[in-house]
Amino acid sequence: MKNIAVIAIVLALTSSCFPENMGKEMGNALGKMQQMLADQNFKRAISHIELYKIRHGKYPPSIDSLEFINPMDSSFLRSVEYIPMDSVYGLNLTHYSSRMKKDLSYPDEFWEGLGCSESNMK
Repeated sequence: MKNIAVIAIVLALTSSCFPENMGKEMGNALGKMQQMLADQNFKRAISHIELYKIRHGKYPPSIDSLEFINPMDSSFLRSVEYIPMDSVYGLNLTHYSSRMKKDLSYPDEFWEGLGCSESNMK
């Protein structure tokens, strides 16, 4: 209990050292970083899915079928929902906010030549 009181006092004293708008700026920066990571994960998923098609002549039956994913790239597996279809696939970004959906969009040219026929990012 004493530790919590000390932490609260330290925070109260140091919070006056920062400009008022710093919290808002930090929140905006964090939001942009989350958006960049979501974009990167979405594009990584598409890249691995399309590479699978080039190698095997068809899209993977599941996201777990993707090959040669190193640990640094594996984060996208938790960020997308892959929906296999007959000759195309669906891909949804699962971890995003409504603000991110508004700010993170792809032009029609991005989708050309891809087998991704359905997505919550279209």
